[in-house]
Amino acid sequence: MPPTNGIAPVCSFLGSSLISTKLIFLAILEVNNKITTIVKSNLYELYKNALIGKTNLEVTELSMGTAPIGGWPVEVSSEVAHETLLTAWNKGIRYFDTAPLYGSGMSELRVGNFLKNKKREDFVLSSKVGRVIVDTDQSKAAEKFIGSPHDKDSNFDFSYDGVMKSFEDSLNRLQLD
Repeated sequence: MPPTNGIAPVCSFLGSSLISTKLIFLAILEVNNKITTIVKSNLYELYKNALIGKTNLEVTELSMGTAPIGGWPVEVSSEVAHETLLTAWNKGIRYFDTAPLYGSGMSELRVGNFLKNKKREDFVLSSKVGRVIVDTDQSKAAEKFIGSPHDKDSNFDFSYDGVMKSFEDSLNRLQLD
């Protein structure tokens, strides 16, 4: 997505989860090297929580999908990624969704760096399994996740060992146990 009139949208959209039909839009724009945060809402209570199915797991009804801070569809600096996560946190978002695919692990690293000093009981984090990050000479993922490492890519591996490696690698990138 090329810049338009000096404005380059560079970060995340928070859409409604399956639980809610309310919409929220959060974007961080970089204009002439100044960061601007835009939050639009229809006066929805961001702190509202919901249970997941028949479990005891409670999440905010709105979550932050983190593909954009992994470089999709435009490059995002570490500073802007952090500011986006901080804005979501300050607006009450406590459910973050990421994946090894997003920037060949870059999204997980950024989310992990942000959440590492937060109390573990204060947030819910989801990721995916079945993608193992590998070293490569030329990343195909870097074509879609702009700014992601050119020497990393992901391979599908849904074998038991592949799922466990994907899970363990994600925990390491997210700095969780």
